Amino acid sequence: MAPVMDAGVEAVPTERLEAEVATLAARLAAATCEWLQMIAELDRRRAFEAWECISMAHWLSWKCGLSLGAAHEHVRVGRALAELPQVRAAFAAGQLSYSKARALTRLVALPEMEADLVELARTATAAQLDRIAAGYVRAGRLADPEAAARNAEVRTLRCWTGDDGTSTLAVRAPNDVIATIMAAVNQLVDTEIPKEPGVDLPARRVDALTNTGALHLHHIV
Repeated sequence: MAPVMDAGVEAVPTERLEAEVATLAARLAAATCEWLQMIAELDRRRAFEAWECISMAHWLSWKCGLSLGAAHEHVRVGRALAELPQVRAAFAAGQLSYSKARALTRLVALPEMEADLVELARTATAAQLDRIAAGYVRAGRLADPEAAARNAEVRTLRCWTGDDGTSTLAVRAPNDVIATIMAAVNQLVDTEIPKEPGVDLPARRVDALTNTGALHLHHIV
């Protein structure tokens, strides 16, 4: 790339510039793969402790200028590459970008999946792989037999009062519970809250909840 830059990038023909950019991207991918393996080895040695850092991610954030979130992800990918020889080889050869390798570290759950997913990554875009990986992770969470119990444990209802005279009500619960609540609210809207000009559905839902709460309090009193 140096001769291109020495000549002045503005004077380089588009086709040559495109080729140089693609070549440099492959070199960057290969260098990133090597860098991540070094990071994983430093993490394995817990080298960050000599600098009184909490974790390898904190050391990276300090020494290499990464945001802490990005540093945690780089450490995760570096660790994962140690267990994925085919992903690592394609990444080191510049055939996969960091974004693609990162997605594959979330997708490969069994060794026999690795070859097919590496082949898919060569033709798919990084965005497509990210969507596939996100769907795979989400499906895994839904298939977790303990997920229902964990979701039930975190159910909460909170209220925040603002300085402007309004408050915010937030409910967190399993999907089926929220669906039941919304179905009940929508039924109340349809049967008890008449449509008025300028009053949208969210506002009518608040009216339905208000009426129900007031009626319940009246019965208690």
